[in-house]
Amino acid sequence: EEALRLSEEKFAKTFRNLPDAISLSRIDNGAFYEVNRGFTTLMGYDAEEAIGPKAYVKGVDLWCDIGERNRLVGLLKKQGEVLGYEATFRHKSGRTVYGMVSAAILEIQNVPYLLFVLKDITDRKKAEEAIRISEEKYAKTFHMSPDAIVISRVDTGEIYAVNRSFIALTGYSEKEAAGPEAVINGRDLWVRPEVRDNALAIMADKGELRGIETQFRCKNGMIFTGMVSATLIDIGDMR
Repeated sequence: EEALRLSEEKFAKTFRNLPDAISLSRIDNGAFYEVNRGFTTLMGYDAEEAIGPKAYVKGVDLWCDIGERNRLVGLLKKQGEVLGYEATFRHKSGRTVYGMVSAAILEIQNVPYLLFVLKDITDRKKAEEAIRISEEKYAKTFHMSPDAIVISRVDTGEIYAVNRSFIALTGYSEKEAAGPEAVINGRDLWVRPEVRDNALAIMADKGELRGIETQFRCKNGMIFTGMVSATLIDIGDMR
């Protein structure tokens, strides 16, 4: 009995004090059996609002998409436990909480309960969304520009990316210009390599280059005169 008491005491302290939101709720109707402090902090509901005679919120009410809960329960019935399940939840205030769920089925007096550990990943998801939007804006600007744009390594001339206008102007496809199947190098486009070297020297000194006229060679051998503007950028540890 003493061993059981100590075990339950350790569990209770751990359950209450873990920073992640932990809850036990019935699988069938979502009624809460227990919630910890992390739950009340993350979701905004007091324990009395979730448990007991004054409770008015259930586990099923927290899901923005009840289909996500149904899929989780289906996985639990097949696997016994689920780790790293991402879903969206509704805070008491109505705002959306992005969470990563670890869950298992636990029986209490022959009733199946959902043991639910919810880690807040809202900041991470918002950061990912901000990056996605930024990359989408960059991609649209890059490809829709009427000017030919090419990104190539300073040292080797290896091409990292080209836009649609570059393809239309030079005749090289994206695969022929960038990637493992590339057949050209950024340096190959310059009719006079010394002009490229001079342009790099100017950029190394001033950081950018504006409006230099020089000649370039297309895929079919045709030579055209272009006005070049360029700047140095870092991609990872490359320039």
